Amino acid sequence: MTHAALIIAHKNKEQLIRLIKAVSSDSVHVFIHLDKNWKLSKEEICEIAACAKNVFVINKRIHGELDNWSLVQIALNLIDAAAYNENKTGEKYSYFMLLSGQDYPIKSKRYITDFLEREYPKPIIDVETNGVPEMLGRKFGFAYYTNKIDNIQRDYKKGLIRKFLVLNTVIAEKFAVKFLGMPLNRLEKLGLKLGFGSAWWILPHKVIDFISNYINENKKAIKIYKKTATPEETFFQTMVNMSPLYKDVFDPKGFYEKNEQHSLTYANFRAPGKENVGHPHVITVEDFDRIMAKKALFARKFDTTVDGKVLDMIDREIADE
Repeated sequence: MTHAALIIAHKNKEQLIRLIKAVSSDSVHVFIHLDKNWKLSKEEICEIAACAKNVFVINKRIHGELDNWSLVQIALNLIDAAAYNENKTGEKYSYFMLLSGQDYPIKSKRYITDFLEREYPKPIIDVETNGVPEMLGRKFGFAYYTNKIDNIQRDYKKGLIRKFLVLNTVIAEKFAVKFLGMPLNRLEKLGLKLGFGSAWWILPHKVIDFISNYINENKKAIKIYKKTATPEETFFQTMVNMSPLYKDVFDPKGFYEKNEQHSLTYANFRAPGKENVGHPHVITVEDFDRIMAKKALFARKFDTTVDGKVLDMIDREIADE
């Protein structure tokens, strides 16, 4: 089996190169998106592309932001790049693994590929659907307009132009809610089985093919989806729910601790002695024993400008497996 690792990166070139080397192999090809706002020279981009075998840096670069469609689009662009390589070389990827540039494997290459071969073709994704209507309501609200207002306030100094643009956006949102309805209700009326969960997933080729076909054949649903909140945490979950493999999602029982996301990328939200602040804490040497005891394949987030020694410790540990 050969798999495609899809990496979304926005900073820290040396750490990215280290991640690439940690996951790249004859059986794992790596496709990388470099954020448009990340200033890199051609030489640096070439260095990234040449740091290991089977590494592909995609040319189409956009700026990824939390809570809007951009992160979904980046993942789709990476999928397209992997599909292009399949057509060009005749290679066939069994699993597509979405990672960030601040992830790192906490299991060996052999362990990961053996695990994927054993579980194939189960979709491995954190997906919640039942008993949480209030969460679905928040994630499928009209956050598009809230984000737009935030961008206006960021880009324009106080003055008439800023007030005018904000007012227009507020009016546009009110009209959208009144005459179109909330995205949650519109998507449900179109028959989508909505879900949400961690943004980091491992999906088999059959689901990836379903997603590509769905996007091409359901322009109306995608147009609505682009205006929802946190689509990076809902779109792929919903697509899995709609796919032929929706009954085969990897069973997380016994695999995760209480209150952890059901993702094979462990996120360090609840570090001992630190409060949950809505985003993962940086993993340091103090977290090493706890992180390495996890059953996940990857962990996040790491930052070598804060603590690079923990990656050295992980390398030594997984090299012995």
